[in-house]
Amino acid sequence: MSTRNDAGAIGWILRNPHVVAVFSLLALVLGIYGSFVIKTDLFPGVQRPTVAVLVTEPGASAGDIAAYVVRPIERVCHTASNVRRVSSVSRDEV
Repeated sequence: MSTRNDAGAIGWILRNPHVVAVFSLLALVLGIYGSFVIKTDLFPGVQRPTVAVLVTEPGASAGDIAAYVVRPIERVCHTASNVRRVSSVSRDEV
């Protein structure tokens, strides 16, 4: 059996430990520098998906719109998957 002293990358690393130490320190210093320079935001502005439905009926009161239009739409919206909140506003003279 023959053994080779120049076993590729592993052999080079074993023959040059100082170069490996310099590169390791360089990676450490760059990592520390990057952790201070990188911008972080603790509360990023996240926009949730939103659906808006606008219903107008000339001459109808807000109560009528709420009872006969808005509530049926809300019931259907509640049955959809991944819906967290459904809210509505009914007004006169929109």
